[in-house]
Amino acid sequence: MVLAANSVLRDAGIDPATEIYWHMVDVDFRAVCGCYLQCALTGAAGVVTHGNTLSLDEWSHSITPAAAVNWWLFSKAPEQPRVEIQKPVQLSLFGETA
Repeated sequence: MVLAANSVLRDAGIDPATEIYWHMVDVDFRAVCGCYLQCALTGAAGVVTHGNTLSLDEWSHSITPAAAVNWWLFSKAPEQPRVEIQKPVQLSLFGETA
């Protein structure tokens, strides 16, 4: 699903390596290894966790190379000025409300 979503984002002109951060979890270690390998080779940024989403157990996790590079680049970047929102917007299930 991550690879398909990244493909759609690339087609829309969004660079998923710098704009999207994924957190992928699987209970099967072989699936975790395959997920990490495919995400690393396609440039997906995120963390691949070997764990159980139902019991919230976590046995190991790996950071993809794109996520490590982005963390290093953005941690060295100068701080951007903060932009204050003039009017807070609350979202509901049925659309925007003021």
